[in-house]
Amino acid sequence: MRALVWAWRVTTVIYLLAFTQADTLPFYKALDGPVVRWVMASSGDVYRNYEGLHHNAAIDPVLEPLTDNSPLRTTRFPYRRSPRRPAEAPDALLDE
Repeated sequence: MRALVWAWRVTTVIYLLAFTQADTLPFYKALDGPVVRWVMASSGDVYRNYEGLHHNAAIDPVLEPLTDNSPLRTTRFPYRRSPRRPAEAPDALLDE
């Protein structure tokens, strides 16, 4: 991958798989040098309406487009289980 980045003179990467720091840092370090600008997309599930989708919060019944000023979720880890999943579990990343 690094050879392709150099060959194509890539200076900006849009990274859409940034789930946790643990799976993002190796990718970031692998391309350190030629890439000078990173765009790491977050998801739209930061908004309170997402909690309503999972019936974890009351939401405003009026459907309006979300904006940067829309109310945020009240829970930080909507998929975390208690107790947390074992680290070797295939879906353990959901606890992060």
